[in-house]
Amino acid sequence: MVNELSFTNVRVILDRLLKNPLLQDLTLESVIQYTLDFFDIMGLSKLYVDNIATVDICDYRGLLPPNIVSITQVKDSASNLCIGLSTDTFYKDPSKDYAQNFKTYKT
Repeated sequence: MVNELSFTNVRVILDRLLKNPLLQDLTLESVIQYTLDFFDIMGLSKLYVDNIATVDICDYRGLLPPNIVSITQVKDSASNLCIGLSTDTFYKDPSKDYAQNFKTYKT
């Protein structure tokens, strides 16, 4: 079992492969696809798993789950309304009735 993981950016791998003159037509998309195919062939587990978590908010703060990489979407479970990122530029029109009920969050 591997105890330490070292990560490499896929663009670094592409740059290394493009040093070979026979691979000059290689694209970033194909490197990503070949890498995913390799993971499937070798039976490697996926590094990132989508999880759904309920976070209790108290005094405008909440404890995020461990091993979080990014937040895809947030929803208020009480009102069932979607919550947008505070830097989001959508729904800023005050003339719209949905703008009054729009909530935001930041991490």
